[in-house]
Amino acid sequence: MSTSIPYQQNPYGSGGSSTVIQCYRCGDTCKGEVVRVQSNHFHIRCFTCQVCGCDLAQSGFFFKNGEYICTHDYQQLYGTRCDSCRDFITGEVISALGRTYHPKCFVCSMCRKPFPIGDKVTFSGKDCICQACSHSLISSKPIKIHGPSHCAGCKEEIRHGQSLLALEKQWHVSCFKCQTCGIILTGEYISKDGVPYCESDYHAQFGIKCETCDRYISGRVLEAGGKHYHPTCARCVRCHQMFTEGEEMYLTGMDTLATGRKLRLWDGQINASSVPHRSVVTELRL
Repeated sequence: MSTSIPYQQNPYGSGGSSTVIQCYRCGDTCKGEVVRVQSNHFHIRCFTCQVCGCDLAQSGFFFKNGEYICTHDYQQLYGTRCDSCRDFITGEVISALGRTYHPKCFVCSMCRKPFPIGDKVTFSGKDCICQACSHSLISSKPIKIHGPSHCAGCKEEIRHGQSLLALEKQWHVSCFKCQTCGIILTGEYISKDGVPYCESDYHAQFGIKCETCDRYISGRVLEAGGKHYHPTCARCVRCHQMFTEGEEMYLTGMDTLATGRKLRLWDGQINASSVPHRSVVTELRL
């Protein structure tokens, strides 16, 4: 996990070291006062957040993938959110069924009590249920909620054995299957239009792929110009700076170009026959 790195300012003048020091950000020779972070040196004006450009010399920051990022942007790009309260998690984290929680937020969705250590957790499709409350979801007797007790899969009446409540319907346990491959769904599943799918088949039919890495996106996704990206994959093709929500993005041909600020700087380098299309980065959540 990345951690905030201390820095210090060192003066390099005529009485200092004669070693040529290059700025980690711009590559030019450092003269006078510089900022040193571990073995890297910066002009003071260059020691800024790779994402938003704010001054890092007076604030906390993180180092990840060769880039220095302010605390706010690091959390937006790489932070882990609690699936219950949606705040970022710092310190201890609980992971269950592919979701993450603050310890205080990991409670049964029905009785709102914390899960005992070692207790079985039941996932109903949307909520985490404790072992005591799960008896209302999986029972040896049919659960009568919406009319007759008929299985939503085989349409037969549920007479004996276990019944499963999912997608607000009742199923024989052996009938709750992926619509595509037919595998029995005993853990996580994804539904669309009231139909259950295993994760791989759902992505194959309905999933959204990142325009940059060509992998399926789950969780946060940035959309711009009709294209979709992982937050860490939405970068300018020239300066490799990451885009953030609400920032203007220019598209030229097949490439994501740059922010409006960078576009003006590179105005003379853009092919006159290709007029950039402007779009605004929007955050979605799958």
